[in-house]
Amino acid sequence: YLENKHSKAEQDGPFVIFNDGNHRMLQQLLSKGYNVNGIDQEGATALMHCVLPSGGVQLACADLLIRKGASIDQQAIDGSTALHSASVVGSVSFIQLLLMNGANPNARDNDGRLPLHWATASRSVEALELLLKESQYNVDVTDGSDMTPLMWSCYNKNELIAKRLIELGADVHEKDTDGRTAAHWAAKRSDINMLKLILKPDMTYFKDVKGCTVMHVSAHEGFQAGVEYIMSLRPESVHDTDKMGRTPLHYAAAMDRVHVCYHLLNKGADASQRDSDNKTPLDYALIKQHEFVVALFTCHDASVGDFIKMQRYI
Repeated sequence: YLENKHSKAEQDGPFVIFNDGNHRMLQQLLSKGYNVNGIDQEGATALMHCVLPSGGVQLACADLLIRKGASIDQQAIDGSTALHSASVVGSVSFIQLLLMNGANPNARDNDGRLPLHWATASRSVEALELLLKESQYNVDVTDGSDMTPLMWSCYNKNELIAKRLIELGADVHEKDTDGRTAAHWAAKRSDINMLKLILKPDMTYFKDVKGCTVMHVSAHEGFQAGVEYIMSLRPESVHDTDKMGRTPLHYAAAMDRVHVCYHLLNKGADASQRDSDNKTPLDYALIKQHEFVVALFTCHDASVGDFIKMQRYI
């Protein structure tokens, strides 16, 4: 995206879309006075657009733009730089080019994320290690929400990067601003391999700011494999309660997770337990009209009172 600074339309922000890697065309545009630091509607420069939506990069074009004075650390509207763009696709060659020309590996976007955080979306361990080496921060550096690279690798379901981060000393016990650990994020993303990689028995007790354990999160997401694995580490987790007195069964029933409800009931979950609003798991299933969950509870030791309530909603 190159803005023509000699054009009257400069004030309107006209841009020439340039992402096909045509080096000669780029040279021609620059020779005609196009602004090498022109931006598109999202504040992205031509240098940032050398990273293509397909994940490829136009390295020769990037080199030319830099030689013609492209601002290395110019930020887009979201606060990201070209180094963030290169990091999210894991392009080691582009990252090296930017770093050699003075790119700041400690630049943060509007959410406080470093290129290192963005790199957890790629599968390039080499890119991750390069950014970590160049950054002034350690492997557990947090963003504006106190999320670490390990948490982001869980969010991105990137087991390869998560393994390397742990090998490099990432702390699996770190918590974000909502009190969630990497294991909470693995459960939220329903990633059983990641959960097995990260979750230790002591971590099954950890609660977020709402009092939810990884068991609550797994039940909420309908993550049956996670529920089963957590119970293999700590069977009594079926009875975990959050700050509202809600059990995993409350969450599963409210979210219409019939298979998880069935598993929890068979493992001893108390269907009659009431939360601080005096509601049982069945109450939530009835309120939300989750027919299959209601039917499941009917087949399990529902009380006379429960049957009366069911008649009211049918």
